[in-house]
Amino acid sequence: MKKKSYQVLIDTDPGLGRKGKDVDDGLALFFILNNPEIFSVEGITTVYGNTKVNIGFKLLEKYLELTDKSNIPHFKGLSSSDYLGELNPASEFMINQVKKYPKQLTLIALGPLTNVATALEHYPDFLNNLKQVIFMGGVIESTKNKFSPQFIFEEAIFDTTEFNFYQDPQATKSVIETKTATSRIGIGLDICTQVIFTRDHLKKLKKVKTQLIEYIIPYLESWLKIWEFN
Repeated sequence: MKKKSYQVLIDTDPGLGRKGKDVDDGLALFFILNNPEIFSVEGITTVYGNTKVNIGFKLLEKYLELTDKSNIPHFKGLSSSDYLGELNPASEFMINQVKKYPKQLTLIALGPLTNVATALEHYPDFLNNLKQVIFMGGVIESTKNKFSPQFIFEEAIFDTTEFNFYQDPQATKSVIETKTATSRIGIGLDICTQVIFTRDHLKKLKKVKTQLIEYIIPYLESWLKIWEFN
């Protein structure tokens, strides 16, 4: 049997499934879950961010049901940066998986880094025993709020910051500055916004008649309306 290309752990704050919430994490998860020849998913954890952690966890359960992957281990993490450092089911699971598969796992962090930093605090070799860390966060060049609807983000914080890092700067600092030989790859907001989901993409998706597509279409439509308004 051909070996999987990537053994992955995913930490996410999904919103797809709630109207008006960002759909990017959900789309990323569906891509990974529907490509088992590329990704061996060793577990998924949820963190607060785009939605409250309880809501995000319920959305994740729905994603797993739609993709017939409910057997994948999944755990709920922290509900706020206020609890940074408090051992929780998600961080404890991450630690156990890294110990089980030393230097084999790629950690994909799609939300605030609170769960990850907590795992690192309780297991100092956490990063050392990962194969790679990929996180969505930060920004190098200002997006000048081009992609931040002002009627949602009135403080306009996204000129110089990015949502995930902004949610927990202390966790971000811990994960980024801890010395390790493990590769860390950051995908910043200015990189993400070079790949835009459009009405043309939505039109093509509508031609696909599956339960999964029928589920995501209404949320893609409501999400597009918000960002097009800006």
